[in-house]
Amino acid sequence: MNTRVVIFFPSVESGGLERAMVRITAALADCGFEIEVHCARCNAEIAALFDPRVTLVRARNRFAASGGRTRTAFALLPGFVLDLIRRRPDCILTVQSSVLCIPIAALFGIPVIHRESSNSRTALSQQGASWKRRIIRTVVLKAKGWVYRACAFVVANSSGAAESARVLTGLPPDRVRVVHNPVDPEGLRAQAAQPVMGIGEDAGLQEFLETCDPIIAYVGRLSWEKDVATLVRGFARALQLRPDFSARLLVVGEGRDRATLIALAASLGIAHAVRFYGHASNPYVLLKHVQAFALTSRFEGLPNALLEAVALGVPSVSTDCPTGPREILLDGRGGWLVPVGDAEGLAVAIAEMLGDPEEARRRAAVAGGALARFHPEAIGRQYAGIILQSMQPGVNP
Repeated sequence: MNTRVVIFFPSVESGGLERAMVRITAALADCGFEIEVHCARCNAEIAALFDPRVTLVRARNRFAASGGRTRTAFALLPGFVLDLIRRRPDCILTVQSSVLCIPIAALFGIPVIHRESSNSRTALSQQGASWKRRIIRTVVLKAKGWVYRACAFVVANSSGAAESARVLTGLPPDRVRVVHNPVDPEGLRAQAAQPVMGIGEDAGLQEFLETCDPIIAYVGRLSWEKDVATLVRGFARALQLRPDFSARLLVVGEGRDRATLIALAASLGIAHAVRFYGHASNPYVLLKHVQAFALTSRFEGLPNALLEAVALGVPSVSTDCPTGPREILLDGRGGWLVPVGDAEGLAVAIAEMLGDPEEARRRAAVAGGALARFHPEAIGRQYAGIILQSMQPGVNP
């Protein structure tokens, strides 16, 4: 009988984490594991991407359809516990909102591996300084640190996130492992080869991609932590530094900051040069047509959008945020790194990148040449080894 691994993933939405888990579950299926993903909510677009060998188990109750991740985690628990009683899995892998799941699994004596996909300490430390925020931050960090100690292993997707997890939990280094997000360059190139028409309803997109040169792209949520405002300001400043440029900025994604960003572009006098595309089910088609990629996050775990741009050979600039971009861009040898929130530094980097295409391509090739460590097959083997090790006698706390 195959080793049965249950993945506790309350809210499968549309983002980098979800796409990473699609690849991880497929890689584990390739290794011979029986994989089930238990979720309370699942985006139909992402659900269609899961390997046919992966079973999606969805919660059936009225709380599952709405609310935040904590609420969806609560909605998932009854069916999840019932499954533990009826069909005890060999191992549980938890993803997001796992504080509730881990102790329950521990009571059943089932080894748990938690996947930490962000730098929790950094993320919480940047969400306000009011006394209420400070109390909430302290309680959440203490709770996570205590609960994660019940895991056989904590798996972080970058070395920075791993160090954060070690400090947070006090776990010894051998129980906190680094396993990167997987990326499949061949698969991305196949998706990028599809026609532009049909990925959205923007009738002028084809003309924009074919007539504008150079184009800088951003792909991701339009939210506070992504700090796209710094990208807009940096792009505006780059146009001032290089008035000979006819560059355009393509912003792909949705989020609560969209209206604010559109207004910001207008106030800077660059509304004509910035195109807000919205959500794209296949952003790789767009990346095939651009000359540069930019990421200006305040913090990350391991940014999938940057990793995918590198895999497609797109020259990239990123903030040197905690954590991930420095690992992907090889300390700047594979791209440009600028301080978080530094619009002027970003403008200089954009001007350098677009002003010297040969150097941009050289750095992109350096970053792309180091992607073997992110290949799904390699990532699958690493996860398989950790899962099997967690099942050994004496490993589970």
